Amino acid sequence: MFKDYYAILNIEPPVSEREIKKAYRNQAIIWHPDKNPERDTTKFMQDIIEAYIFLKDKEGRERYDQTYFHFKNEKKSSERVDRASSQSAKNEGSTKKSAYEFEFEFTDSILKKWMSNASKQAEKMKDEVIDEFRGAVSESGKSIINYFIYTFLPMILGLLFFKACTG
Repeated sequence: MFKDYYAILNIEPPVSEREIKKAYRNQAIIWHPDKNPERDTTKFMQDIIEAYIFLKDKEGRERYDQTYFHFKNEKKSSERVDRASSQSAKNEGSTKKSAYEFEFEFTDSILKKWMSNASKQAEKMKDEVIDEFRGAVSESGKSIINYFIYTFLPMILGLLFFKACTG
């Protein structure tokens, strides 16, 4: 499985680290689960994080780019063949899984390992963010209860006491 990290971040190489960071932020804002309550964007957010993790590393990006340009050339040539033969999404060398995932055979075992590690790291980061959010919601729920207990409850009890004394 080959992921088109550039497509995920909606950029075209060559790009600077600054452009990668800006594209990451833009995509994270667009696809953040809070901005898309009607859809589950968790998987895509994980892919955005993975693309950013990988492309922000200069050495990883250089290695990725070598394979990426082979992928793009093969994809272009298979698209020309598809158009000429009027076949829809059946490419011989590159089968599309989604808008950015492709069955593309590449032999760079180090790149495969790095991409796998970036995927695992992105999944771990996603899980940490979800756990932090759950903890924050839980803590905010506790703080609301504590606020009520220490602020409103004494006022209510004081009013009841005052009413009982004057009534």
